[in-house]
Amino acid sequence: MQHMRTAELINLLRNPERNAAAREHLSTLHHTVLVHLLGELANWLTVEIVKYQERQTPTFSSSTPTSPQPVSRSASRAKSGEGDNSPRDSSGALETFQQYQIRKQIRLTLSAIQTVLGSVQVATPASSNSIDATDQTNRGKKAIALDDAKQEQILDDLLGPIMTGCAPLGPRADSGEIQLMCAKILKFFTNKRAENGLFPTEDVIKRILALSDTASRSNGMHAQEPPKKKPRLAVDLAATLTALLSSPLVKLQDCGIFLLANHRSIRQQDAAWASISPLKSTLESLRSNLDDIGLGNLETDDDDAGRQTVDKELDATLSHQHRALTLLNLFIQDVVHKGSTDVGASHLRALKTAGEIGLFVDLWTGILRIIVLDQVKFTVRDQLVAMTTNVVYGTCYVFKDQAIGHLMGEGSETLMAWYAYFIVPHDRSIEGGKSEEESYKSRAQMLQCCARLGEIMVTTERYQPVSMAENALVGRIFMRRSIEFLETILEATLPITEMEPQPLDLDVTTTVPYSIKIIRQRPEVLEAMLGVLVGCLGYLKDGYMAVAKGNLVFVLVALLVDLKSLFGQISISASSQQRIHSHVLSLLVRILSWEVDTGLQDIPLNLWTLGCVALVDLIMHPLERVKDATGQLEASSSSMDSQGVKAVHIFIQFWKQYPKGRSLLAELYGPRFYQPYMVRILLDDSKNDLQQSSRAAITSWGRDRVSNLLELMIYLGVESSVRIHMRETWSTLIFMVALLSASLKRLQDHRFRLSDKLSHLVAWKCFQALACFWFDQTALVQLIHMELDSESFDLFGSLGKLMLPDSITAGIPGGNPATLSIVPVLLGILEPPCRKWTVDTMLGTESLRDDKHRVMRRKMHHPLLERDDALVLEAAMMLSKLTQFQEGQLAVISKPGAVWTLSRILIERAIVQEKRRLVPPEQGDQEQGSLDKGSQSATSPLELALDGNQGSSNSVYRRPPIITSMQRDPLNRALLEILTRTVSSTNLTKALVVNNTITELFSSILAIDHSLYFHRDVTVFDQGELGGAGNSETSTQDNSTLPTHDILPSACQHSVYCVFFAYFRQAMEPLFPQLQRLHGFAAGGASAIAGDAEEISDILFGLQEQSAVVFLYLSRPESFSILDSSNLLASESHIGDVFRMLTLEMDYTADSEVNEIDIDQVAVEGAHREAAALRKFMAGLAIQPWTWRYVDTWRERHEELMHTYNDVLTTEREDHVEKLRRQGISTPLELAVPIRFLVQGQVISFADRNLLACASPHFSSLLTGEFLESHQDQVTLHDVDPVDIQMLLECLQESLTMPSHYLLPEDLPFDMVLRLMACAERYSIQFIKRLAELWILTTLQKREQRWHDSAGRGQDDAEAKKRDPESPLSGHENKKAKVEDGDLKIDQVYPDDEELSEAKDEEEEESIQECLLMVYEQCSDPRHGDIYTPQHPFYGLVWDALARLCLRLGSVAILPRFQRILDQGGEEKIQEFLKAVYELMVNQAP
Repeated sequence: MQHMRTAELINLLRNPERNAAAREHLSTLHHTVLVHLLGELANWLTVEIVKYQERQTPTFSSSTPTSPQPVSRSASRAKSGEGDNSPRDSSGALETFQQYQIRKQIRLTLSAIQTVLGSVQVATPASSNSIDATDQTNRGKKAIALDDAKQEQILDDLLGPIMTGCAPLGPRADSGEIQLMCAKILKFFTNKRAENGLFPTEDVIKRILALSDTASRSNGMHAQEPPKKKPRLAVDLAATLTALLSSPLVKLQDCGIFLLANHRSIRQQDAAWASISPLKSTLESLRSNLDDIGLGNLETDDDDAGRQTVDKELDATLSHQHRALTLLNLFIQDVVHKGSTDVGASHLRALKTAGEIGLFVDLWTGILRIIVLDQVKFTVRDQLVAMTTNVVYGTCYVFKDQAIGHLMGEGSETLMAWYAYFIVPHDRSIEGGKSEEESYKSRAQMLQCCARLGEIMVTTERYQPVSMAENALVGRIFMRRSIEFLETILEATLPITEMEPQPLDLDVTTTVPYSIKIIRQRPEVLEAMLGVLVGCLGYLKDGYMAVAKGNLVFVLVALLVDLKSLFGQISISASSQQRIHSHVLSLLVRILSWEVDTGLQDIPLNLWTLGCVALVDLIMHPLERVKDATGQLEASSSSMDSQGVKAVHIFIQFWKQYPKGRSLLAELYGPRFYQPYMVRILLDDSKNDLQQSSRAAITSWGRDRVSNLLELMIYLGVESSVRIHMRETWSTLIFMVALLSASLKRLQDHRFRLSDKLSHLVAWKCFQALACFWFDQTALVQLIHMELDSESFDLFGSLGKLMLPDSITAGIPGGNPATLSIVPVLLGILEPPCRKWTVDTMLGTESLRDDKHRVMRRKMHHPLLERDDALVLEAAMMLSKLTQFQEGQLAVISKPGAVWTLSRILIERAIVQEKRRLVPPEQGDQEQGSLDKGSQSATSPLELALDGNQGSSNSVYRRPPIITSMQRDPLNRALLEILTRTVSSTNLTKALVVNNTITELFSSILAIDHSLYFHRDVTVFDQGELGGAGNSETSTQDNSTLPTHDILPSACQHSVYCVFFAYFRQAMEPLFPQLQRLHGFAAGGASAIAGDAEEISDILFGLQEQSAVVFLYLSRPESFSILDSSNLLASESHIGDVFRMLTLEMDYTADSEVNEIDIDQVAVEGAHREAAALRKFMAGLAIQPWTWRYVDTWRERHEELMHTYNDVLTTEREDHVEKLRRQGISTPLELAVPIRFLVQGQVISFADRNLLACASPHFSSLLTGEFLESHQDQVTLHDVDPVDIQMLLECLQESLTMPSHYLLPEDLPFDMVLRLMACAERYSIQFIKRLAELWILTTLQKREQRWHDSAGRGQDDAEAKKRDPESPLSGHENKKAKVEDGDLKIDQVYPDDEELSEAKDEEEEESIQECLLMVYEQCSDPRHGDIYTPQHPFYGLVWDALARLCLRLGSVAILPRFQRILDQGGEEKIQEFLKAVYELMVNQAP
């Protein structure tokens, strides 16, 4: 198309007289040509508007720009209405003639644009998208997509002048015509109801926003810009919208309302919020009109039905005002959806400027008056009801306190009136001819708003006191009306599946009640009303009266059902249904907690069944979503979690208040709850493979829900009829044991911390539930051994070691048990956590690899026992019930370490109690004597212990305080019952022997070096409490290193030992016949077995040895004849068997010394070493009870021995120094004659030859006698270690000047001092020998005290060094527990024994057992003579060491040093040692 033709066409279009010809010509053009034509017209329009602006008078524009500039029209607003002939604009400037001519040209250009747009319109209703008043011929041309820059540029050129023209251009009265034409064009472009247009509506909106944004940025630029070839008008969206909404012309206002109401993207702009303030005047006019109509101040007409109507002009005005209110509601709803906290303060101010809550309440009141009187009809009457209701509710939601406060003050009556109006049915003709469904939908929406407002007033803490006051009606009106509305639900058959269901035999109507129709349209109404009742019944004291008089409980029980299945045709979201159920559950919880008759007993059977099924579904459905064994869970919302908690509460109330319905509740709940997969859910194991969201879903269940679920388990167990189903049908026992096992596993993983309240709660509830079966012997036997069905088997296979403790899964392939027993679980609670019991635990060692090994005493902290946790008592009492049966006894015996653990707990509790009593030492003697007499009584062992009737009437000590205290302590009583029944079972004699059960029992009693295994409290050595000589505060400097006059076992240990040893020995007396037969069979069978049956022979020999050990435990010394002590290994007696076990050869070679390691061979050798160590330990332990009888005698001898060293540091030292000085030390040092000794190639010098000769008779004869060495300067010494002789000479030299207690420091190696003692004896230096003996006795005593009083090997040093910042163990101070106000606030975390042991490896000292062995080894050297002769140089020391070795012979026998001593000495050494032991056993030692 040529340019001239375009110009001619434009002129043709701008000529009104030739408009028809122009339209005809346009119909022949292609649509792309029309787009270009619109672009040209847009340029014309832009130029004309710019010219008009440039010709403003100076008073209107301060300067005329040299080039077209963007002009904002926000400052020029049209204030005049139609017919206003004011000659001035807003600035007071007159319109010039040129401007008038330009304005006429603008009108012609706009008309031409309308003509072009009319020619390309597609088929749409003329009323919805017409750009002029005449009908257009629509040819359905296809819309041009905005897909290139040229078309986008054309649209920008067109939108700029159109939006600018929507604002007033000048002061002429007919300037509104240009605004209206531009507004119609803009409405044409933005009408979403047109499926097609010249440009897509979405693209038009995007360009409007883009142009507005570009204009706002350009306004901030400098005024001086280079001239542009093409003038461009700025697009000020705020000015455009403000001009439209503030225009006096209704049509212009409607265009602005249309633009904002139909496009949310424009509504979200700041410019839109800034332009809504003119709506306030429109709403004020609406208020005035409604008041006039309601008061009858306006003339009305009658319609065909005889009803009064307003005139058409007012009706149109009301429709326009309704549209303005609708627009404001859209802004309010935008804030509601976005949240008032996320909306800017400027937006809230703009919203408040457009209308306040007072104005909206007035509108609500005015329309209420019209509706109630029902006198006047107009088109938007019903729409205004809905809109004012929504606006009031939205405003209260947005502005909250201020709006709700005004509503409660001035609008409460209006709110109550509307609530009462909507809550009852009305003639649907009032709804303005709507269909029935539309009418109910509208009423439901308005009722929802009113109910929501009422819910806010009665549930919000701030408004609740006002709305619920005694003289206030809001709360009571809402409560009563809501109850009336809900009770009408019962008028229909439930569940409702059709609009008109068939009635049952109940007295119900055949029509669907109004309430159900409303709920079907808006389920949120039900939610809001239930919320109202939650607030009212929770606050009003007289609320129970309203409930008791009606059938609200029936309705609430029915509402527990899924609403879709209850009401049939209903569309409800899952979240809304959850909130409804939450309200129903809250109401039921509160109502059922009242001490009034709620009518639950009268509930119809069908409702009760529906409610119970739904209630159990609410409890179990979230749990059953976790059935998948892989652990894939669906996230559970918090509302579902809270529903579950409330549902359990209601279940409990139903159970309590409706006994007749318990069977139904149990049948519904039991089979679904007692499923193994519930174990994982209830405990939420943190180590499983669940996804993070799923784990959070489980965790949200919370402690309260778990507590109540397990409380239901207890309630069901109390009911005798239900309990039978629990045991026989529902796998309840398996479930309880699995749940208890999992709780134990979790407790172990968390180190039994106090913070793990969930696991404690689960375990405690399980014990309470299991207590229901205490008197059901069948159930108790089942608990000992339960066969798992296929489902349970598969589930435990999936759980495996994730949820089950090692006590159940140990030794099972894949950790999948085929059977389940509660005995290992109970023992797992009684055992110390995080420390698996092995034979090493009983032996007191962890390995026997090399000579550097030390007896590793490890303290096995037992937090549950230390804090007297109720779980320990429950486990012990349950286990006591199970040991009534032989199956339970066998289960305890079969568990390695079970008897040792139980007896050790019992012993330690007795020791702690006895320590607190501070029993005098002599009481132990009385106790032992009384027990020897009482052991012959015919009273049963259990009664003997629990009743305290030990000893005859003539006994000095008839009621041992230890046993008497157990009578008052339920835990001690239960433990004693378990052990008594287990170790005295005659039917299990072989199992007791084979499983070393007797050894476990007595090893725990005879644990001399271990004061407390399971307690963190340190019990000091008895002498410290009784004021012994070791009190450093009362000791002088000279005797501060003297040992205390006491040895182990302490008086407290000895008294406890006597009580329990005598008791258990008598308890096991019925085993003697069985043991004799067993020993005879084993001895005879072992000798008769041929050599080719070596394995069977070994078994019989082992059985013979074990029987002999048990005999030695249980027999009294007077029952054995005196043996020939010269050849004890050949004795055929029980003692001979034990001695042969004691001296059994044992290979201590370390595995690491083997070059080529065979894994299987190493394992076999390790098993052999462990078996040999156990046999030696059993033999030594069996001897200990014989030696403990004489501990008081040996303690006295020890005291006498210690008194012989009282003068070593004082008188003997003074005599030693005086002797040396008197016999030749007066010679000056420079004149002294030195002497050199050659010892094994080393030369050792001594400064004074005469001093050495004076100190030692040996050296005196050697150096000053007639021997050849007396003339030599260097003397050769044989058979002595150079280190020993050098240390001897140094001590001799320093003894003249250094204090005695500094001569031998405490940190010297023990074996070094022993060699020094032997060296001093050999060379006859008596003072050094006596000083070394005193050091040895003192060190033995200190180490004995440390091993008795410490919290474990190395751990006592760590505790002592925690306060020392330079200590290498000070890093453990972060692990100590914090204590505030005497209460433990956080978890106790104890130092790890392995870490502490590693830190102390280099400084580790020898154990007391090794020290005693070294003393015996050194003192029994044949060079010193026979130890039985009093002339032996170490006579007192060696027999004191032997006595103390026998007192702890079990732990001594397994040491590598003990084996080496016997091996190096040969048969003679073994016989000598056994002879000494035997003579100590029978108290025949010298």
